[in-house]
Formats: sequence, structure tokens, C-alpha cells
Amino acid sequence: MKKSIIVLLGIICLFCLTGCISQEDYDKVVAEKNALETKVAELENDIAMLQTHSVELQNENTELQEQLKANEKLAESLNTAYEDLKAENENLQKTLEEVKNSKTIDTEKIKEQLNETKEKTAEISSNLVDSASEVVDSASETASGLWDSIKGTFGQ
Repeated sequence: MKKSIIVLLGIICLFCLTGCISQEDYDKVVAEKNALETKVAELENDIAMLQTHSVELQNENTELQEQLKANEKLAESLNTAYEDLKAENENLQKTLEEVKNSKTIDTEKIKEQLNETKEKTAEISSNLVDSASEVVDSASETASGLWDSIKGTFGQ
């Protein structure tokens, strides 16, 4: 029985010696665990910020696409106004040629035609200037928005 107690005590001592780790090793593992938990929290925060930024960029992209469509419509309007002015100019040229070639000049009729043409030309020119101004303003806003987006994307 004495032998079995000694063997039992030996086994207990052996378990005690092999089951223990030093406080230093334990502290290292705890410190590493805490550092990893902090890093995970930081990465989760970064993910949330990047998702928010992604949504903002998508919204900005949608706005820029809408501005682009509006600018395309304005450009189309400008082209139409340009074509109208071009046609009016051709009519004026024809009228001028008719006056030059005419032996009998009806000055009242010519003055009336010229006044009508001036009014139409002034109206078309005004529309063209307004449309051009809108295109320039819209293009400027689009470029500014795009520039801000680029700066925001690259953190400048």
C-alpha cells in the first residue's frame, strides 16, 4: 500500500508539473489575444466606413449621370438653335442677293423682311446664348463634382 501511495503521489506530481505554464507565457497569450481583438474591431470599423463611402460614391455617380443626360439635352438644344441660325442666315443671304439683283426695289417689303429676320435672329441668338450658358454652368458643376469625387476617392 505504501508503494501505491508513493506511485500515486508521483503521478500527481507529474501531472502538476506538466499541466502548469509560466505566468509570463500566460501574459503573452493574453496580450496577443487583446491585440488581435483590437485589430478586429479596427478592421470592422474600417469596413463600415468603406461601405458608407461606397454608397456615397454610388449616389454621386448617379447624380453625375443625371447631369450628363441634362448636358446632352442642352447640347442637342444648342445644335437645334445653331441649325435654325444657319437656315436664317441662308435666308438672309438669299434676300440680299434678291435685293442686289432686283431692278425695282420695294424698300418697304425689304425693311419688313429684314426686321422680321432681325427679330428671329435675335430670338434664336438669345436662346443660343441661354442654352450655351446652361451647358457651361452644368459642365462646370459636373467637372467640379467629378473633381471632388476624385479627390475624395484618393483622400486628398
